[in-house]
Amino acid sequence: MTSPIQAVRLRPTMLSDLDFVISVERDQANAPFITPWERTQHEGAIRFPDFRHFIVEAGPAYPSAGFVILQGCRNPHHSVELKRIVLQLKGQGLGRACVRLLTQMAFRDLRAHRFWLDVKSLNTRALALYRSEGFVEEGRLRDSVKTDDGYDSLVVMSMLESEYSALAEAHEPIAAGAQLWGYVDGAGVAHVASTQVDSRYHLVMGESTASALRVPGKTDGARGLITWLEFAPEVKSLQPVLREAARLHGVDIELLKAVIAVESGFNPRVVSPRGAIGLMQLTPETADRYATRAEAKRPAAERLLDPRINVLTGARMLADLTRRFGRIDVALAAWNAGEGTVRKHGGGMPPIAETQAHVHLVLELYWALLQNNLPRGAHQLQLHTAASGSAP
Repeated sequence: MTSPIQAVRLRPTMLSDLDFVISVERDQANAPFITPWERTQHEGAIRFPDFRHFIVEAGPAYPSAGFVILQGCRNPHHSVELKRIVLQLKGQGLGRACVRLLTQMAFRDLRAHRFWLDVKSLNTRALALYRSEGFVEEGRLRDSVKTDDGYDSLVVMSMLESEYSALAEAHEPIAAGAQLWGYVDGAGVAHVASTQVDSRYHLVMGESTASALRVPGKTDGARGLITWLEFAPEVKSLQPVLREAARLHGVDIELLKAVIAVESGFNPRVVSPRGAIGLMQLTPETADRYATRAEAKRPAAERLLDPRINVLTGARMLADLTRRFGRIDVALAAWNAGEGTVRKHGGGMPPIAETQAHVHLVLELYWALLQNNLPRGAHQLQLHTAASGSAP
């Protein structure tokens, strides 16, 4: 018998992961239970803000073990769908760990009222798992899927927020005291394990044996990334630079943190396939354009790996774009798609899905940070869209 998985984490799927995603989806062991997507469908799910597309990583060294997709993350009726869960490893508890993590994400982070899915009736193993985790069968779409042998029905199952809350409160019976531990890292990657692997892990499900294990903010899953930004050494070590950049260029520290978290996950040495470098993912051309006379004495590709120069240059650029376009959301669009693209669309939000998703992600995190730091000073964030542009 294969030993159970000890640690699982989810990380956002990148376009470079799609060969792996498609290979897992078309694996003969998974083929009977799902209808494979085209590559363009996966690309859309990665880019569009209504979706969350994650690679599942599990075991020592965290190799890729599958992928999961949520849809309806912006559903006005607060109905989030577990669109797809496809795993290579079977019988090791990985599916259950993923379902628990995604259920928590749906209700706590995405504020869902209803979390639902459909599953082929022949997938008895998945049906048993979902029932054991508290999902209720709503009905069947009879003979709705064509198979090699004829037709199969889809079983629609769901869990409501009230049911999730009741289960979470009365869950001493999580498998005789079993626990699920986790944390969210600076890149937004969620990590879970059956034991507290190290001090970063905090209780997600099960009974705590010591109240001291609860870090302020961790009782609410929606605040996981905010908590990381408050306590992570990488973020703390950057605080003096962030304060300096905010003072010099008039850009909120919270906005700088949000941009860095989305762009690089606070990794100062990351280089994108397009050649963007460092914490704020700046190109050498941008670095030269916004460089001071002293900074320009060093090659752009070299100085952008310096966290201080990278952040100061990025803050200078963000302040400039905000002055030019008059709005933070449009400035972020220009940051992502280029000033020329924004001007082409009348100085408003360009109708580009990738850019709109990027702007939404940064503004969501910025707003959450403001709410965290100024709980009584801010009550809402209102985005205004120029008539000629599309809403982000």
